[in-house]
Amino acid sequence: MPVLLLGGETSPAPVRAINALLASVLPRCASVTLPGIGHMGPMTHVEEVREWLPEAASLGAARPVPTPASAIA
Repeated sequence: MPVLLLGGETSPAPVRAINALLASVLPRCASVTLPGIGHMGPMTHVEEVREWLPEAASLGAARPVPTPASAIA
């Protein structure tokens, strides 16, 4: 199962450490650190986080890990 770990650059150190550990042991894992965002990013930076979520996430459909349009430009 592919996994996308989203982390915030200003999240507490233990949260960043957990993300790093998970990224190192999960076989199909992509890890992204969102600049200037903390642990509550889904609430404080809704649009930035939403950019990284697959459209079908709420439907439970499997999709490749997305790349936001802003990262391509």
